[in-house]
Amino acid sequence: MTSPYKTRPMANTVEMQIAEGCKSYDLYVTSEFRRSMFVEGKMKDGDTTIRVSTLNMMYNDNREKYDEMIKAMEDKAKANKMLFLGVSNDAFVFVAAGQVILDTVNTYLESYEIGARVARVVLTKEIGENEPPKCYPLRQPKAARYRHAPANNSPAEWAWEHHLAEYYVANPKIYHLPSPVKIHASVVVDGVKINANVEGCEAVV
Repeated sequence: MTSPYKTRPMANTVEMQIAEGCKSYDLYVTSEFRRSMFVEGKMKDGDTTIRVSTLNMMYNDNREKYDEMIKAMEDKAKANKMLFLGVSNDAFVFVAAGQVILDTVNTYLESYEIGARVARVVLTKEIGENEPPKCYPLRQPKAARYRHAPANNSPAEWAWEHHLAEYYVANPKIYHLPSPVKIHASVVVDGVKINANVEGCEAVV
């Protein structure tokens, strides 16, 4: 049976899988390109570590200042040809050279079929640092959602949520709000590390 897809290398920089008539594509990029700028408020007392979410606090106490900071991150990304994914684990998350990669792939897709574009960018550990990004037709809802697992592990030694690894071109601001977690606490008891998150007035262990 003939495959409906055509795999084409693009100057050895991107591996493309093209489908006739497809307009929307996934772009997978090595997670080694992810850059996380942490804004950390940490207190430590013996075996207990308390982290207060600076971004959550700013968002709730001074929304105007928070919005200004987000705008500054968007401008930083634009000036450096990066993609600004949003906020995760009290960090501003970017993809180095992400805009360059996205524009290059979109140019190629457009040359093959008018109107074809990347709809989602996914960071993954399943592509090595020296391997090219991979582009596939966006999967249908009933199919497996990802061809390569998103790299949701935080680059820090702690995390209160999955670390950001996706960018939606049609909705780039979807991850611009901070996590509802206000405080993250970890304590070592008899050699066992116990973690707890505080959201509002409730603790989630």
